[in-house]
Amino acid sequence: MLAFWAGLDGTRDWTASVPGMDNQPPTRVASIGRVSFGSWHRAFDSPAEKERHEGFWPGFRGPRRDNRAASLSGKPLAVPASMDESLSGARLLWQRTLGEGHAAPAVFGTRVYLLDYDEDARRELVRAFRLSDGEELWQTGYPCVLKRNHGFTRSVPAVTETSVITLGAEGHVMALNVADGTVRWGIDLVNDWKAAIPSWYTAQCPLVDNGTVVLAPASTDAMMIGLDETTGKLLWKAPNPQGWKLSHSSVMKARLGGVDQYVYAAIGGLVGVAAGGAEGSGGIAPGTLLWSHPFSANVVAPSPLVYGNRILQSAGYGAGSVCLEVTNEAGEWRVREIARYVPSAGLASEQQTPIAVADDLILSVQPKDAGAWRDQLVAAGPSGEILWSSGSKLRLGLGPYALAGDRLFALNDDGELFMIRVGREGWTLLDRRVIIEQGQDAWGPLVLTASGILLARDSTRLVCYELWEE
Repeated sequence: MLAFWAGLDGTRDWTASVPGMDNQPPTRVASIGRVSFGSWHRAFDSPAEKERHEGFWPGFRGPRRDNRAASLSGKPLAVPASMDESLSGARLLWQRTLGEGHAAPAVFGTRVYLLDYDEDARRELVRAFRLSDGEELWQTGYPCVLKRNHGFTRSVPAVTETSVITLGAEGHVMALNVADGTVRWGIDLVNDWKAAIPSWYTAQCPLVDNGTVVLAPASTDAMMIGLDETTGKLLWKAPNPQGWKLSHSSVMKARLGGVDQYVYAAIGGLVGVAAGGAEGSGGIAPGTLLWSHPFSANVVAPSPLVYGNRILQSAGYGAGSVCLEVTNEAGEWRVREIARYVPSAGLASEQQTPIAVADDLILSVQPKDAGAWRDQLVAAGPSGEILWSSGSKLRLGLGPYALAGDRLFALNDDGELFMIRVGREGWTLLDRRVIIEQGQDAWGPLVLTASGILLARDSTRLVCYELWEE
């Protein structure tokens, strides 16, 4: 999912990075020690805002976790008439300097929430900003000694009307009061759940579903856990019989075989775990392991993409992708492998999670090992077969992208934003504009709200633009 790995554009005079080059061992399988959640807290006196902006992008990949701008009702957005086919009217509202990393923000109402790291103080922080002007409101954190490894933080907060939930680089989960940043509870996935932190730190983004915080320790103790949002109390846990390991992927909620479930891609394979709830549970207890399917990859960053009764899972470093069909026949779960591709033969992704425009149209950017398709925007059919590509004149790299109506907003590694009209028949480049001057490693996921607010970051800066007015 998130930006942080290695291997940059081969045409540049840069050295590809691999685990260990940034003072990080290939794996981290040791207790990291307890932290004092909320031992650091600071509130700021902010001047009155001159104008007011609101937005709704409450966590990883937005309101529906599908990387598509949507109204509060969840309806996908059609770009308003006030947004023409040019980016010249995009207005920079503010920018902020951050600690080195790739963690993207979340937006809830008038506020922006971000997980950050203060390298000088050796402190992991949750920071709250005002959406209209970027004024910092408060920050809450704890001591945490990290070594630079393509930055530090990578995870997007999950925000509700009452809580901000974050997952730190070394597996520290902290729940804060959304209003003032005071601590509600905290747990440690390593010490409490025996999780093994992967190379390049943790990038999993928490999921909050109807008052349940869903996380995947992917350890000998549990594949997945559900915690009470208010208290942190354990509500259920799902087993991990294969012993698969924690990846950089995030848990996605889906409805497959008539049952609501949480889908996760661990190092080793994919699993589906019953979500429970009054509706959609099929009488199955939450935390029940419904199905699993092996998928071999050393590094898994994209999250499972669920569309219809299918799942597309990608990974970098030559792993390619697999397309699965999941069915439930009278309580018997079956997983059928529809297709499997190396990166040069079908849709794949090293870092970002592809977007399902429809059940038969998927957008992605091919990884650097995709041969002639390297770094190109591609569209694929329902089984991951390539329908078209952007060609060698438009290469995007490892950067993020988000969809509003039929317009894809994509950011390249250097902080240049592309506005592209996309459809099943092809693509049209509408405009391009540098939004982060001299950007470097602009890999963190985009925020694109229905109110026209776009937030993007590179390794050390966060920018906020108004693309259109509601």
